[in-house]
Amino acid sequence: MHYLRKQAAVTSLSRLRDTVTLLGSTGVLIHQQRSRGRASVDHLALRRSEERFRLAFDHAPVGLAEFSQTDDGLVMTRMNRAAATVLGVHLFDTRYRGVDDLMAVADGEPLSRQLMSPLGEDRPLSRREIRLRRPDGSRFWGLVQAVLLPAVTGRRTLLLQISDISEDKSLVLEMTQLARRDPLTGLPNRVAVLDRLEEAITAAATDGRRGSVLFCDLDNFKQVNDRYGHLVGDQVLSEVADRLGKAGREADTVGRFGGDEFVMVAYPLTLDEAWGVSNSVQDLLAEPMVSNGIALRLHVTIGIAEITGHDSALEVLCNADADMYAMRSRSRRIRSDSTA
Repeated sequence: MHYLRKQAAVTSLSRLRDTVTLLGSTGVLIHQQRSRGRASVDHLALRRSEERFRLAFDHAPVGLAEFSQTDDGLVMTRMNRAAATVLGVHLFDTRYRGVDDLMAVADGEPLSRQLMSPLGEDRPLSRREIRLRRPDGSRFWGLVQAVLLPAVTGRRTLLLQISDISEDKSLVLEMTQLARRDPLTGLPNRVAVLDRLEEAITAAATDGRRGSVLFCDLDNFKQVNDRYGHLVGDQVLSEVADRLGKAGREADTVGRFGGDEFVMVAYPLTLDEAWGVSNSVQDLLAEPMVSNGIALRLHVTIGIAEITGHDSALEVLCNADADMYAMRSRSRRIRSDSTA
């Protein structure tokens, strides 16, 4: 009886062990299946994420290009359509080409050298405006910014953003030129004249040569405005500007300083040569001007100051202005004496 009970207990324990073993194997199988399921889901999510990134990269509205560092330098490993359009290249013909081949700098240091510094120092390239040349020879202003990507394949990789900013540069240049031009005559305005005078003073201080400033003031222009109106006065000022431009050399700067005052900055030009230019201006402006069928004669008084490199722009202009007033007083005395 005791034996039978012992055998029954052993049999029960054996069955329990088999049941536990079966349950354990089943649990392992279930865990493995769940792990494989999660891995499959994760792999699918990763593939979808990579596909979304690829689509975002390829169809981004801004130019994007990926360059990796190799023994042959920086070579292109990926580029989107927008970048190919900006650079004027065929997308299928860009892979593994060098950065200087795809993005040739028109003037200055090659782009590969500009990129190697931040690449070696683990820092991003600051935004740079670079004039680039397309394969067809056309040139454009490109805004280039590079970011160093985390190393995944063991090679250093740069992601470049490329934009064509030629229109923006042209607009800024046009606005700058307009800001330095007199709207009525088209001549350089006071700001531009002062800048040119500063340049001439610096040049004179450097090379020892001399220049001259001619300060021209129309004597009876107020009478023209009062008698014939400002429309005629504006036409007269435009005609004066044209004639002054013909009196100067190509390298000279003739500008409208304000009202009926004009300034010529001539460098290099000696005082003797300046007097010759002054006489030419007098002769040109002495010719009658016809506006709306009205023949007008103007008189101009011209003061001259020397550019030596020692005086400031303001001092040179003050000297020319003072000489102009002295010339006017002298002319009035001469006319007064001749009529006495």
